Formats: sequence, structure tokens, C-alpha cells
Amino acid sequence: MRMKTTVPTQFFIGEQPEEIMEEGDYIEYLGKPVGFRIISPTAPLEEYKQKGLDILTSKLAPWQKRHAMLTFIYPAMTHAMRMGTCKSHQ
Repeated sequence: MRMKTTVPTQFFIGEQPEEIMEEGDYIEYLGKPVGFRIISPTAPLEEYKQKGLDILTSKLAPWQKRHAMLTFIYPAMTHAMRMGTCKSHQ
């Protein structure tokens, strides 16, 4: 079976080329990181805790909070723990 791949494409807004994000890149939008990696794989456990608390104390609906935790925090933390890259302190 042949795998599908993407063709590198340069996009322009006006005459300005847009930067294309690579896997693992993120940008800040309205002061918050947006993209593939919300938390660095080498972040201390305190950062995961803080991100979780930020979600839980946000104005999201309860189902949105659960979804955000299961989509972003849980996978990032379990991956870092399995790889042995998260730190217990800074």
C-alpha cells in the first residue's frame, strides 16, 4: 500500500511568504501557545500540574475541560513519563 505524502507548498499573504510550521512547532496566539506541542517533553511535573489547573479553572464547560485534559495534558504527560524525560523539579 502506498502512503500519502504532502507536497511542500509556499503560501503568500499579499507578497509576504508565510512560515510553515513543522511537526512540534507552535506559535503564540493571544498569549497562549497553539500547535502540536503545548508542553515541552522535558518540562517539570509542576508545569503539567499548572497547565491542568489552568484548564480546570477556565470558563470552559465541564465536558470541554475533560476533553482538553484528555487531548492535551494526559497524552503529553504519559508520553514524557514513558520516555523518562519529565523532571520532578526544576
